[in-house]
Amino acid sequence: MLSWIRSLGVSGCLVLALGACGDGGNDDDDGGNGGGGNGPFTAEVDGVDWAASDNTISALVVEAVPGAYAIVGTDVLSGSDVAGITLTLYNVRGLGTYPLGTFPTVVGGIATYAETIGGSSTAWVTQYSGAAGTVTLTALTPTRIAGTFSYTAEEPGSG
Repeated sequence: MLSWIRSLGVSGCLVLALGACGDGGNDDDDGGNGGGGNGPFTAEVDGVDWAASDNTISALVVEAVPGAYAIVGTDVLSGSDVAGITLTLYNVRGLGTYPLGTFPTVVGGIATYAETIGGSSTAWVTQYSGAAGTVTLTALTPTRIAGTFSYTAEEPGSG
């Protein structure tokens, strides 16, 4: 039996301000701290330019997990049609190149490209091979994250 795996290639760059996710042990219930942003967060998805809309960009330090970051951006295509990229990084300790397609217990992360077009949603995710792509961090401070990324993602259940 022949099976087809539907995949797509994504590569891009990001320069974002970091916010914090969680309250850092603060007992005040103020809803946590905000999310970063300020872009740009751009990519090329299967040869087509993509750019997150300014008000949809979020870059967060996940305080409860050492070295964890969540980076999210959405391109509002038209009306309710959207396309988004999410990078979730784990155990990151500084500048460098990290693998995508890893479990949270090791260094690296996962990446997702998702779109909703005409009410129908589809998502492509990096497979847990550790070889689905890379993210290279060129700046990482308490207030800023910047770098490039490239990965191949597959539509779950397509293989």
